[in-house]
Amino acid sequence: MKSIENNQLEDQTEQSLSFPEVGPLTALAEGLHQEVGDFVKLELTAEEMLREEAMLLRAYVVDDAKNFWRELRCEVMYWELTAGALMLRAADPVQAEWQRQGWWHK
Repeated sequence: MKSIENNQLEDQTEQSLSFPEVGPLTALAEGLHQEVGDFVKLELTAEEMLREEAMLLRAYVVDDAKNFWRELRCEVMYWELTAGALMLRAADPVQAEWQRQGWWHK
C-alpha cells in the first residue's frame, strides 16, 4: 500500500511541477492579449496628455480673454469720455452761440 501511495504522490508532484504545453493558439491569444493591453495603456496615456494640453490651452485662452476685455474696456472708456467732453463743449451756451452766429468766419 505504501508503494502505491508513494507512486501516486510522485505522479501528482510531477504533474504540479511540469508546465503545461502551450499550443500555438494559446500563445497567439496570450500575445494578442498582451498587445491589446499595451495599446490600451498607450491610449490612456495619450488621453491624459491630451487632457493636460487642453487644460494648458484653456488657461492661456482665459488669460488672453481677460487681457483683451481689460484693454477693450479701457478703449471704450476713453471714447466715452471723449464723446462726453465733445457733447459738454457743444452744450456750452457760449460755444453754441459762437457756432450759430458764425463768428469764426469774420
